[in-house]
Amino acid sequence: MDNSESLEVRWVQGFTSSQVAFLEEKTACYPCGNYITFFNVETQTRKVLQSPGHGIGVFTANGLRRTLAFSEQKRSPSIFVYSYPELSLICELKGIAELSYTALALSDTAPYLASCSSLPDYTITVWNLEKGSSICSNRLSEEDVTSLHFNPISWQQICCLNPKSLTVWNIEKFNDIHIMKPSVIDLPAIDGSAVERINNSYIPTGKLTYSGPQMPTSTIAGLIGDKADYVMRLKEVKPQLCPSAICWSVSSDLYVGTKEGFLLLVNTESLIVCILYNPHVKQSTPECSKSLVIQEGSFQSLALCSNGMLTTGSDGVLQIFRIKGNKVEVVENLALVEPVSSLCFSPDNETLLLTSDTGRIYKYNPGPKNEVIKVLDVLCGNFIAAAQLYTEDNLCVSVRESGELQLWSMEDGDCIASLFLQTKVTCLACCPKAQYVAVGAVTGHVLFVDLTRAQEPRLVHTVYLYHVPVEHLVFDQGANFLITGAFDSHIFFLDARPSKAFEIIGYTEVMGATVSLSTQYQQESEKVDVLVLCNTKRNNSTNTEQKEGNLLMLLSLSTQQILDTANCVDPLGLVREQAIQTSLYEIPHSFSSCVLGTKTIFGYCHQKKVLQKFQLPLCVDKLSSNGKVVELSPEKEVKGHSFGPALLDLSPNQSWLASVGRDGLLHIHDIITLEIYVQKQLHSWWLAGIRSVSFTPDSHTLITTGLRDGSLVCSRLSLKIAEATQSDLSVGNNFEDKISQENPILSDMADWVSNTDQVTIDTDKKESYDSLPSTTPSNSTWLDNKLNTFLQEESKQFTETRMGLKKSVEELRDTIKAMMQENEKLPEIEKLEQLEFNLDMEEQQRLHHEGEQEVSKVRKEIELENLARCYLHDILKKKYWDSMTVKEKAIKAFISEQEVVNFPMKERTAKELEELNSVEAIRKTDSSQDVLENIKEVTEHNKDEENKKHKEESSALTGSLSAQYEVSNPHLYSQFSLHTRDLKINQIILLKDVIYKIKTAFNAEFESVYKQKEQEINRIKDKNRRITEIMEKLELQEILWEPILTDSERPERALTVNDSEIEVEKYLTPEQKQREKEQSKEVEQKRHETKGDNIRGRALDDMMGGVLEVKKEDILRTEVTPPEFIDKPEFEWTEEERRIYKEHEKIVKELNEEQEKYKKTLEAEMKKLQASIKDATKAFDETLSKLYEKKVKSEMILYQAKLKITNLYLTLLIEEEMLNREEELIYSLEKAQTVKNQIGKYLKNYREDVEPFREMYDNTIAEDKLLDSGFRKEFSDVPGHIVDQLYRLYKRRPRIQIMRTQTDKIGSFKESAVLNRVAAGGLSQIMKAMEELDAAQNMPEGLDPAVWVRFCLARRTKVESEQKVKMKALTLAEMQTFLQKRTDEDENAQMEIMNLTDNLNSLRKERSRFCLDVMVQILLKQGQVEVKTEDFTTDYSDSLLLQRSVVEELNNSIRTLGVQKLASMMECKDCHKGIIQQEWEHMRMSKQIEDLKSKARDIQMLHVSQELQEYLTETDHENRMTKKVSALEKTLTLQEKNFKKNIKSCRNLIKELNRQAEVKKENNAALDVELTNLQMTVQEIRNIYETSVMEKTQESEAKQRYQNILRRKNLADLAKAQEMDIAVLNAKLESKRMKTFPAFPQ
Repeated sequence: MDNSESLEVRWVQGFTSSQVAFLEEKTACYPCGNYITFFNVETQTRKVLQSPGHGIGVFTANGLRRTLAFSEQKRSPSIFVYSYPELSLICELKGIAELSYTALALSDTAPYLASCSSLPDYTITVWNLEKGSSICSNRLSEEDVTSLHFNPISWQQICCLNPKSLTVWNIEKFNDIHIMKPSVIDLPAIDGSAVERINNSYIPTGKLTYSGPQMPTSTIAGLIGDKADYVMRLKEVKPQLCPSAICWSVSSDLYVGTKEGFLLLVNTESLIVCILYNPHVKQSTPECSKSLVIQEGSFQSLALCSNGMLTTGSDGVLQIFRIKGNKVEVVENLALVEPVSSLCFSPDNETLLLTSDTGRIYKYNPGPKNEVIKVLDVLCGNFIAAAQLYTEDNLCVSVRESGELQLWSMEDGDCIASLFLQTKVTCLACCPKAQYVAVGAVTGHVLFVDLTRAQEPRLVHTVYLYHVPVEHLVFDQGANFLITGAFDSHIFFLDARPSKAFEIIGYTEVMGATVSLSTQYQQESEKVDVLVLCNTKRNNSTNTEQKEGNLLMLLSLSTQQILDTANCVDPLGLVREQAIQTSLYEIPHSFSSCVLGTKTIFGYCHQKKVLQKFQLPLCVDKLSSNGKVVELSPEKEVKGHSFGPALLDLSPNQSWLASVGRDGLLHIHDIITLEIYVQKQLHSWWLAGIRSVSFTPDSHTLITTGLRDGSLVCSRLSLKIAEATQSDLSVGNNFEDKISQENPILSDMADWVSNTDQVTIDTDKKESYDSLPSTTPSNSTWLDNKLNTFLQEESKQFTETRMGLKKSVEELRDTIKAMMQENEKLPEIEKLEQLEFNLDMEEQQRLHHEGEQEVSKVRKEIELENLARCYLHDILKKKYWDSMTVKEKAIKAFISEQEVVNFPMKERTAKELEELNSVEAIRKTDSSQDVLENIKEVTEHNKDEENKKHKEESSALTGSLSAQYEVSNPHLYSQFSLHTRDLKINQIILLKDVIYKIKTAFNAEFESVYKQKEQEINRIKDKNRRITEIMEKLELQEILWEPILTDSERPERALTVNDSEIEVEKYLTPEQKQREKEQSKEVEQKRHETKGDNIRGRALDDMMGGVLEVKKEDILRTEVTPPEFIDKPEFEWTEEERRIYKEHEKIVKELNEEQEKYKKTLEAEMKKLQASIKDATKAFDETLSKLYEKKVKSEMILYQAKLKITNLYLTLLIEEEMLNREEELIYSLEKAQTVKNQIGKYLKNYREDVEPFREMYDNTIAEDKLLDSGFRKEFSDVPGHIVDQLYRLYKRRPRIQIMRTQTDKIGSFKESAVLNRVAAGGLSQIMKAMEELDAAQNMPEGLDPAVWVRFCLARRTKVESEQKVKMKALTLAEMQTFLQKRTDEDENAQMEIMNLTDNLNSLRKERSRFCLDVMVQILLKQGQVEVKTEDFTTDYSDSLLLQRSVVEELNNSIRTLGVQKLASMMECKDCHKGIIQQEWEHMRMSKQIEDLKSKARDIQMLHVSQELQEYLTETDHENRMTKKVSALEKTLTLQEKNFKKNIKSCRNLIKELNRQAEVKKENNAALDVELTNLQMTVQEIRNIYETSVMEKTQESEAKQRYQNILRRKNLADLAKAQEMDIAVLNAKLESKRMKTFPAFPQ
């Protein structure tokens, strides 16, 4: 049974977004979760409207039309439009949006709504609310629109704002057809300068350059189609300003605020942007107005009023600006409490609402007070939980994620008080026995907040229980315990009484992490049953969104027994087994939530999405004593929520079971049948549905909180509830006494103050808050403290035993040290190893094992790192070494620093060889045809001339020297024949083959020189070896030069590592160490064997000095043994001895001569060897120099070939760009033709529609004229004078002056909107005003009332006809304007087609010319370029190739003629110089003559005055000057006296005049008052006179018109009579004429 009407939403609290809008002068609204909240800014009253769809997306409201609209949050969302205050659904709009809408806007002047959708459609749509349908739509740029605003003056202008751009949409109307045209505003750059848009078009110039024709960026990028229009060069475009707020002006201009702090003014007609304020330009303000300076970032929100423009920003200041032209002046600054995110004016422009991101709304009334008043303070953020207090029926408490605790009134939902807990929280529980709440924190603390004084909540106590967040807090129904749980295996029991200071009784361990907690209190037995849902797998412990348990534990506690902590709790705080009776139950599937009923368990399975009911077995005691797990099977099962996981809650009266899920639905089940009694959508599933649900103590009300929508919903349950059980009533009665006992104790508790260090944690708002203090400086939990206390007590208990053991250990250590010292003194055979003194072998093995593990870990990391490096080495070696058939290496000279490097080469691929063979085959075929043609030409011309021309062409025009080095490809094309793309590609392939041959040829020669160097090095080594032997014989100590190959000559050395390069000791495994030992033993054994007794060797050494024959080389080592008597004195020698000594000297002399001769021979040989080494190295260096020259020439040829290839690639690229441009122009032409055809088709239809409407308009005008002309016929039965009066009344129209008074009360900004609405409803307003004219008092005297009624109907018909004519005229003018715009668009489309066609034809001509104008590479010698070169590449298009002799002859002629010209010019210059000098001298002398004549004339005409005569006759000039000065001083003194006298008289005159002015002013004031009265009197008399004169004028006019009619009638009769007389006379004249004519016979 689904009875959603049984659940009524009482109130909703929260603040989902900072968007607030007015619906009337005193009522505003804002979205809150799944509801729209309406509140009165004066009385603070609220009411809510629930969304009929799935949640609330974007929202808008209009106070002038009293309409609000919002979208839902789902796929293919709808838009709901409601009227206020009826809150009736006007229409439901279903558009093409697939995912969501991003912005909505309502028009002030017409019943229209604009909407913008997000991806993938990105569409702006305008809706007609009266018809409930779309009138027009258009595609947006792929960027979400953040703000949408109608022009308050005209609904046909809409402004769209996104973070990057600003667009104005103009709606054009043609009868019932509407079209939207965008106008994108080009905002300035971030530095305030204008952004230059890059023109992506291309106009052919007809001039070819080296780089070809300049193409647009899209063509270079290869883009064709719509994307080509949006390509811009990012390096050339400056970043633009990012708009953040907009506001329409009275003149339909836009004020735009940007994130960078700019204020802009945009003209929506011309799209010109004017910068009103630039933050980069310093403000020049006087000292007195420093406070009235524009703050940085002040234009994040804009609003316009009659006083000026109001702005706010991140600075938290409300500024009022006055804008005059392009100048912005700060009128006033108001400091706000916090930054404001949006502004909203009421419809009467008298109240401004300021909204902050924190959930506060302020009111500001512009006026003399300038007060900012807080009208709403609900705060922002997601709720964690909410519940009603057991001890106070009218209070509800809630907590948010940020730690904000709030108290709400259950009647109307007003926020009574709030407390910031300075930490993130996770759960909440209300105590039934005392007026406080317990709050769980993410830090593992449990906070106790006193609520005895509702206006001043305070934190009175905290306990630190967990190192992880506290997930569950539950009070049992008897209010005996507070049971806590977290996602670990500990459950704590706390005394719930404040009188016990919330003492921690103990804890127990469960079989896994706690997922859910539920309690049931048995009053008869005073037992508390606790149901714990455990997660034993622990595989999803990190998943905070979905936690499930697979094991149920039922803990039964006796309240009397467990409160005796001395007997039921061990020293570590663990509750003993005898105090808790535990039962284990296994469930078939994991639960996300479960609750415990009376002998029943309710659980929600998220896997199956079902709600299950289990019956507990009766034999619990026996099963629990055995410790077996009981398997439960569901007794009943019903379908659950679509989105999970779900949360369950049991009502206090044990009658209803509430379940909530991520789908936002609330289900109320009957606990017996599990049937759904109530199902209602309270929150949006789009914002993750419902987080928590709780019943009030009376089970009549439910409080739910959303997971992410930031809303708190209080609902009233209207089902018939069964009477409470007797136990419930008795418990409630017992609580009254306990509450009266505990609340005073709670209120007397002091505020919690911390004496320990505080730990800072980061919140979502990027602010640092102090976390709650821990109970110990070491930040340890209560359980850690218990363990530390137990260990300390145990340590104190066994202090003596520990000291004794410590002393014994020290004695044992000393003994072992003495034994080790004694062991060191023993012989090697008697010594013991160090390990034998180790008594703790287990510790040694453990340390050794840990060391081995660490070594193996490090070794594995090193092996993996080495493996990665080896892999990288193999890849690089394979790519850059193995793939090269010829490795790069160098040859260095022996003496000089010269070095030659070869060309590294890769092997050509099969594809390259195939392409080369195919091109050569093509060229062979072409050459065979050319040979046949050349044979005919050879017979006609001389072969010598042809060969000469061929040589000249090959040497000058081939552009390369490859032919001279015999490495050219004979199949190369001529440079002048490369006109097609295929030929250029073939030429590139052939040139690559030439490059390959050049490199191959040089590398072959390089290898021969390399081998030569190796041979020379070997020869030098042999010679050095011989020189070393000679030096040893000559006993010389010199260092020989030993040439070696360097690393650049042996590059393969880089791939191998020698042992000498490794600096660290090599690591050997035990097997390698054993192998080395065995090898060393074998070597040592062989060495001992070779040292055995060698008899033959010893005999040869003794008898012949170790040699069998004496060689010549040994002569230097030969010594003559002196006689034995050489030591005796000479006088003791005998004759024989003397003879022997002479022979000895002779032998020594001969030996010395032989040795000296042999030394000279060796020295000569050594010099010869050294000279030969020097000659060989010099010869090799010369060979290397030749090789270097060959390398330079080879590189020159290579660069020439590469330059050819580069030029060919460039021409191919340019040709490809031109082809892309041609395709792009063809695409644009086809697109323009399609648009032209479409416009033409529509234009034809529009013209066809205009003609019938014009005819209809003409018919309407004719009908209106017929009504006017038929008036007298219709009232022909009325006397003539009365008809005249009726006709005057028939023409009279009412004056609508009421509308003027209405607009006077509204600001100038809203006046135009009101006038537009009046114009729209003009007929109804006039008809209402006609009722005054139709009154009986306006009826002429003597007129029948029936005729008056008929007259009134005729007049109303006439008025309706006139209004119809006016409306049709406006519509026709609008249609003609629309038609003219479409005609202009058709002409522009035709012009665009013509331009595209011209561009396409020009491009094709230019491409054809480019293909024929081939780029040729020419080799020139130095001095043959006669064109002046600059730094840039010179254009040689106008140059000619000339012979050197011609140029030299021409230069000689020019030089000769130049010398002759210079000589003649010098003669002319000297002659002209002499003439000028003579003329100058003549002019000087003439001027001197004139000066002398004027001087003589002056002397003759000089007049001698009396003063001059006195001066000439006077000798004492000083006396004369003194007399003059004294006379002047006397004159000056007299003038000063007269001046002072005149000043005094003038001052007296001024005083008199001032007195007279005051008198005149008083008289003028009195006369002004009198004049005002007289003007009023004159005005009244004038009105009376005008009224009487008007009546007299009407009578005289009537008489005058009557006289005119009579005069006209008489004249008409006279004219008719004269016409008849003339006709008679004409007849008589004709008859007379006929009589006088002669008659001729036939």
